Amino acid sequence: MESAQNITFAVCGISRTQPGHSFGPALRTTDIVHIVLGGTGSVRVNETEYHLHRKDGFVVGPDTPIEYHASERNPWTYLWMGFNGTTQRDTLTKIGLDTSRTVFHVDEFKPFLSLVTDCFSYTDGSVGDALKLNSLAYDFLHQLARHLVSSGGLKQNAVTGDEVVQRAVTYIARHHQDGVGPSDVAEGLHVDRSYLSRRFHQVMGTTMREYIEGIRMDEAYDLIAMTNIPVQETARRCGFKSNEQFSRKFKDRTGTTPLEYRRVRTRTHDDLNIDMDILKALLER
Repeated sequence: MESAQNITFAVCGISRTQPGHSFGPALRTTDIVHIVLGGTGSVRVNETEYHLHRKDGFVVGPDTPIEYHASERNPWTYLWMGFNGTTQRDTLTKIGLDTSRTVFHVDEFKPFLSLVTDCFSYTDGSVGDALKLNSLAYDFLHQLARHLVSSGGLKQNAVTGDEVVQRAVTYIARHHQDGVGPSDVAEGLHVDRSYLSRRFHQVMGTTMREYIEGIRMDEAYDLIAMTNIPVQETARRCGFKSNEQFSRKFKDRTGTTPLEYRRVRTRTHDDLNIDMDILKALLER
């Protein structure tokens, strides 16, 4: 496949951003693929704003100005890998990530995390290390093509083509920690609740209440697994009305309590054989 030739490794990393951290609007000089490991943030491309969570991703390239912002309350952690050469743009386009579709979703981030952490072992500038980094770059693109296919394609929820639903998604992203429900969203947008709920379900394929709860639970998983914040404080930060409500919904989804979930995630090794304490230290770099 000609388009997969002449691609070289440019850069990679893992970053836990500060609350409210922002970049842009600006252009990058190379193509950089980002995948969110935890937390939340927003990306604005061509006047469209996307609200991203764990396993969502976005591409920053030299063709499209982009800006992105970390959440104030639950800032995201993401990995990235950048590519140079003459055919990486054609390859990304054939994977499905052209300049009009820069946001995506994968069903698993661990293969990408494994490849990026492998890169950290090849940094002495030798020809051998450069060859290895190029090999890892190709592996990263292979995994991207594989997981985009296995996850059913690109994430489309953020781009709705429906102005009122886009406004609702933006409002929810900004206020879900405040305990808002569908009525609050409709009131905040000055829109009839029944109309908004119906349009939201038609466009997003889920109810507004389920969408809000999903965002809250994603944030809760991150805070329980990656921090020592008390369960009650986690519930408050994620917008649940009480610790009891949060614990009940958490157990319904995971089959375990938040504290047991934290104990298991902390004391065990994940599929990459990276202890959680080591991973936490890595994410602080």
